[in-house]
Amino acid sequence: MGKKIVSASTLAVELGISARRIGQLVALGVLPREDRNQYPLAACREAYQKFKAASDAGSETAYLQYLKISNDLLAAQNAVRSGAMIDRTDYIQTISRPLQSFRARLLTLPVKAAPLLVGNSDAGSLSILKRLVNEARRELTTDIDFHSIAREANRKKNRRR
Repeated sequence: MGKKIVSASTLAVELGISARRIGQLVALGVLPREDRNQYPLAACREAYQKFKAASDAGSETAYLQYLKISNDLLAAQNAVRSGAMIDRTDYIQTISRPLQSFRARLLTLPVKAAPLLVGNSDAGSLSILKRLVNEARRELTTDIDFHSIAREANRKKNRRR
């Protein structure tokens, strides 16, 4: 026998709460919903009993926070899977390449600049330093295509499966 699906008003009567509270509990992730105004009765009873037990124990706030964090985590995982969000490790690997290159460029500036500055006037030295710093700055300001990063990360993950 299939699971029994009921409306919000029927579910409210079954659980002894208002239809408005049903909507609140669905929004908080406490109660499952199949579709608009369609609720699986058995699953909702079980979820509401767990919620009620937690609130009777005085930890309703903690339970709601747990549910919110769980829902946020699930939403983030789904966003990463769909490519709408970049995984943290992929982001760090991608952003670290240009930053490491920029760092290396800045660290070599004194070595590059020293022989060029010997025998130059202050104005000439300033011009040389500006040119070297601007070259390094241009390297840092190159655009990073985060969409291609997400696509590549998804390809790698799909190959691992």
